[in-house]
Amino acid sequence: MPTKLELLQAIADLQSREPTYNTCEKLATFYTLLSVLYSDDQENVRSVTMNIFPDIAGAFGEVISGKQIDKVIDVLNEHFEVVKVLFPKEYDAVISRISEIQ
Repeated sequence: MPTKLELLQAIADLQSREPTYNTCEKLATFYTLLSVLYSDDQENVRSVTMNIFPDIAGAFGEVISGKQIDKVIDVLNEHFEVVKVLFPKEYDAVISRISEIQ
């Protein structure tokens, strides 16, 4: 069984790499293991999670820095529901671009 330190080191290593499907899949696995095996320290898991994309530039990157990713995604999802209704072409364009990401 991996230690908490080993999992945190593996996560840090993957975060420094190019974000590919493979690295994201491994990150998800390591975060799950960290959460299940060491659930007594959830705050540490959340703080590590928010460092997945440290190089996001601009105001958006500054605003989400240090936030819990699940809560950020919830806000974005709510916003995109509004965009879907008010600006369906823009919504479709964004969804299409995201779908094309490998």
